This record gives sequence, C-alpha cells and structure tokens, in this order.
Amino acid sequence: MLVLYREFSISYFKFSSLFVLVLHLALPSVVQAEARHCIGLFQSQANHAGLFDVREMEVKGYALRRPGFPLKKQNVLLNIEKYIQDFDQLTRGSSGRMIRQTLFAQDGSRVEVYRIHRARAKKRVLISAGVHGDEALGSVVALDLAKQILRETSRAYNSIEFIFIPLVNKEALRLGYRYLREEGDYNRAFHRDGPAPPRVKSIVKELEDIKIDLHLDLHQSMSSSHFFVIRMDRDDSGLSEFGVRSMEESDRMVLSDYKPFRIKPTPYKEIEPGVMSSSNPGTFKSFTSNRGAISITVEAPGLFPVKQAREIYLQLVQTLVDAI
Repeated sequence: MLVLYREFSISYFKFSSLFVLVLHLALPSVVQAEARHCIGLFQSQANHAGLFDVREMEVKGYALRRPGFPLKKQNVLLNIEKYIQDFDQLTRGSSGRMIRQTLFAQDGSRVEVYRIHRARAKKRVLISAGVHGDEALGSVVALDLAKQILRETSRAYNSIEFIFIPLVNKEALRLGYRYLREEGDYNRAFHRDGPAPPRVKSIVKELEDIKIDLHLDLHQSMSSSHFFVIRMDRDDSGLSEFGVRSMEESDRMVLSDYKPFRIKPTPYKEIEPGVMSSSNPGTFKSFTSNRGAISITVEAPGLFPVKQAREIYLQLVQTLVDAI
C-alpha cells in the first residue's frame, strides 16, 4: 500500500508539473493568468476581518491587469460572498432604512443595489464601485460609507436618498482582473444604445429614468501614489475642487508627476492639483452626467498603504457628499 501511494504521489507530481508547463506554453494570457491565480502565486500580506486580502503581485506579462505597466503593486482582492453578506447584514440591521434590490442581467448574473430611503429626501446620491475588477478598494469604501450613513443622525444625511451599486463588474472583482476579455472595459460601455455587457445594460436600464443629483464612481489608480478626482469638462459646480482642497496637499496628484501620462498622451486636463477633467464617452460618469447629475470619478492611489488609503478615501467621499 505504501509503495502504491508513493508511486501515485510521484505520478501526480509529474502530472501537475506537466499540466502547469502546458498552461504556460499553450494557453492564452488570460487563462495563464487564471492558472497563476489558482496555483497560489500571490502571497497574502494582510487580512481585514475576512473581507479582503491585500496582496502584492508581479504584473509583468499579466496582460489583462494593466497593460504596459510592469510594476509591483498592492492589489485588494475582495471576498465577494463575504462582502455581500456584510452589506446584507447591514441592511437587516437598518430597521428598514436600507433595502436591497436585485437586478437580473440577461446573462443570468445578479447586480446588487442597496438603497437608503428618506421620506423627505431632497437629493439623490449614487455611489458606484467595482467598475474595474482590479480596483476593489472603492467597493470597500462604499460599504464603509453605508455604515457611516446609517450611524449618522444629522439632518444633512436625512435629506439625501442614497443608491449603492458596489459590485458593478462582480466577476472581474472576484478574480482581481481589470475586466474580462470577452466583455471589455465596462467604463467605455455605458451607452444608452449599442453593444454593452449584460450587467451594464441592466444598470443603464435601471438608472436612465432616475434623477441623480450627485454620482461618485469609486476607482483606484493602481499606478498612482496620490488621490485625484476626474470631473466632466463642462462641470462648473466647484464640488470637485472643494472636496480635493479638504485633503493634505501631499496627498493630491499633480498630473505632470503621474508616470503613465508622461509615457503617452492623456485625455485628462488638470484643473488644479488633484482635480482633472475629461469627457470620455461611455464612462459611467458620462452616462449619469448626460442625465443631469454632477458626476465625479474618484481615484485612490494603488501605490499607498491600504489602511491609510481607505481612511483618506472615506473622508474625501464624505466631504463630497456633505457638500451636495
């Protein structure tokens, strides 16, 4: 029996090694990336109550994550099931103030939407996150904000209805990919008409007839060591500038210092340190802006200690919401 076990172990080891070699040589880059994910190349650096891991990973040759930037970065990888459980638990404990709504996309996937209702709401704020699967810190901060709002009893929050869509690209978030190759970049697919991934279509259908006053789309720039926001070119509300000026100057990004924008032309225009503007078609912020919202993409730095970035990120989002 021992001999048979030993022979089986050797055979299994040879088969496993051959299997990994075949994956590396024969399969396309996306599947190779998934294989590396599955065989445990990533080393967990920290665990935050089981909700997410902070992982450092080599992205050289990891084409789907961020083409052209072969850097070592921290990547926040969400435990999707635990995340939904936490949001659902928050809903159940809200005494009816927050409800969960589920959108069913044509591909069978579910889009979780959480609403904090106010009987006398005068404003409506949309918080979205997880448009890109390698930028999960925004989803974490969306949950942090929901907790903060439900704890808060100020009159300011009592006059605002909140809509949270924290897992826009749920499967990409689950894997830690920027997006899935067969679906493409979600943040170029928010058109009222034309082809788009099923989840994007379901979100567009849900929101197209809802009046949004403020939309904050939470992202994480994995190549940046500073915070910045991107407003629409035509936005003259001053809200973006007000929010960013609440931060330490050392935490705000200067466009000329951002390496990717020195490598290739950028569609962004710097308004002041930490505030950019653009009107890229197909972005989530462009979709809501075209329907009358003040729409802002908020970018947290990827090259930043996660715990500290999370705290500053939440403060910035709260400042923007308070100012509406």
